[in-house]
Amino acid sequence: MPKHSYRRNRLKIKHSIIKPAMPYVNGLLELDFITLIVPDVIDNHSHGKNRMKISSPVANGFNLTFGGAGAQKFHILCEPTEAHRAAIEAVIRRISGERG
Repeated sequence: MPKHSYRRNRLKIKHSIIKPAMPYVNGLLELDFITLIVPDVIDNHSHGKNRMKISSPVANGFNLTFGGAGAQKFHILCEPTEAHRAAIEAVIRRISGERG
């Protein structure tokens, strides 16, 4: 078995990703400084407008929350600098503008 059988292009794929969050994930994968995106467990009982936001910085990156037609958290592994936070927020705004 390969060492990282659940990883593909800096995205851990062992857990599913809710479909409305995929444009955000694909946009974040364009950022070279992100080393890995780890999706968390899906909560299908969430409702509201589809949106993603940075919920909290952590020692090894950022936690993002996607809410709307289902909710899911993502752990973004990167250097947690203000420049990286701004770049992540810019991608989220760009994707939100394209979808909204």
